[in-house]
Amino acid sequence: MPSPQFMQAFGTALGDLIGANIADAITQTTGGIINLRGWATQLRQQAADAINKAIRAQATADTAQNTANAAHVVANGKPSMGEIPLSTDLWKTLSRAEQSTFPRTQLSFGSAPSTASGGSQSGSHSHTLNRVPDYQPSGNGTNYLELGFIRVTKDCALSEVGFISGNSQTFAGINGCYLGVFKMDTATGALTLLNPGSATVNIANSVTTRNTEHRFSLGVTINARQHEIYAIGVLQQTGLIQTAAALMCTTLADLNRSETAYPRKNYAYAGTYSAMPAFVAESDLNYDRSTKLPFFYLREAT
Repeated sequence: MPSPQFMQAFGTALGDLIGANIADAITQTTGGIINLRGWATQLRQQAADAINKAIRAQATADTAQNTANAAHVVANGKPSMGEIPLSTDLWKTLSRAEQSTFPRTQLSFGSAPSTASGGSQSGSHSHTLNRVPDYQPSGNGTNYLELGFIRVTKDCALSEVGFISGNSQTFAGINGCYLGVFKMDTATGALTLLNPGSATVNIANSVTTRNTEHRFSLGVTINARQHEIYAIGVLQQTGLIQTAAALMCTTLADLNRSETAYPRKNYAYAGTYSAMPAFVAESDLNYDRSTKLPFFYLREAT
C-alpha cells in the first residue's frame, strides 16, 4: 500500500509535469513570442526530483513495515507473563509475598536421637521419626546473633519478618530476644542493620512460645531488588544457667565455599552482643557451625 509520503511526492510530480506541458503549449501557440521553455525544463526537473523522493519514501515505508511485521512475529512467539514460571510453588511457600531461607516443606520430622528398641549402631534397632525439626542456639550467657541468609528472587517492598519457634523448652527462661534484618554487601561480606527501631523491641515472650510461627512488622519498608542478599538475625540474651529458646530449622551438610564469595554459607553466627548491632563486619561472622539453618522469612505487606 502506497505510503502518505509517496502519495504527496507523486502529487507534486504530477502537478509539475502538467505545468511543464502547459508551458510548452503556450510557447508553441505563440510561435515563441512567449517563451516558457526554461520554465518547462525547470518543472520537469522538479517532477523528476519529486518522483525520486516518492520512490525513496515508499522504500523507507516498506522497510519499516517489514521490520514491524518481523517484530510482531517474534512477539507472538514469546510467552506471556502468565506463562512464565515464577518461584511461587506451594511446596516452597504458602504465600507469594514470602522470601524464606528455605522452602517450608523441608520442615519435616526427623529421627529421634535415642533408640526405641535398643541395639548397637550396627545392630538391628529402631528410631521414632517424630523429632520436631528444631535446634537450640547457644545459651548460658553466650548471647550470639543467629543469622540466616536470603537471596531475594524479585524486586519487592518488604515490611515484615518472621520465624517459627521450636519444640525444645528453655531452662529458667531467657532475659531478652531481639530480631534484626540486615543487608549484605556482597563485595565485602559485611552486614548493615535496616530496622534499628523494631530491633530494640523485646520479643522474648514470642520466641519462648513453643511450636509457633511469629511475624513482626519491621517498622520500615525495604525496597529490595532481585538477587540482593539479606540476613535475618535472632539475638537471645541468656544468663549463665539459662538455655536459649529453640528455632525451627533444616539440616545442612557442612560444606566449605570459597572464602571470597559472600555469604560463604547459608547460616552464620556472630557475637557476643548486648544489643542488636548496627553493623557486623565479615570478620565477625562465624561460618564454622552451619549444619543447622533456621527458618526465617521476609514478607511483603499484604
